[in-house]
Amino acid sequence: MSPVSFFNGRKGDDLLNGDSGNDEINGGSGNDILNGGSDNDILNGGRGMDTLTGVDITSAQPGYNEIDILRGNADADLFILGDSSQVYYTGNGVNDYARIDTFNSGQGDRIQLSGSSGDYTLEENVPGLPKGTAIYNNDDLIGIVNNVVDMDLNSSDFSFV
Repeated sequence: MSPVSFFNGRKGDDLLNGDSGNDEINGGSGNDILNGGSDNDILNGGRGMDTLTGVDITSAQPGYNEIDILRGNADADLFILGDSSQVYYTGNGVNDYARIDTFNSGQGDRIQLSGSSGDYTLEENVPGLPKGTAIYNNDDLIGIVNNVVDMDLNSSDFSFV
């Protein structure tokens, strides 16, 4: 296992970028932007409306062979699993995905995906994976919304770019 680098934000709005190793990034209070970089990262948004991206978006395959843990915590947070040009966490089946631990629809949390709702399927409580809703793109697992079921791709829980 690679050593872990720690990055901590302060009060106010922070932009924190991880590096090429395993990172733990803590935003603290404020509306923070947290970017994990490559390898397996833990992103903790804290208070505020945070944007969490676990991958290195400049990589040829962002999220490939990574399992990132994204925690927004309080307020409306945005969990990014894709952008306008590509889906993240593809190419390695169930061996790369983002695990979203603190999703709360009632607080206004959203998951950003690339493309349209027709590009994805949802499956609940898949054996061998953490409990919750698994998000698939073309039969490739890209995310798990931990301990949350009854999700709908056409709801306000998801946004598409």
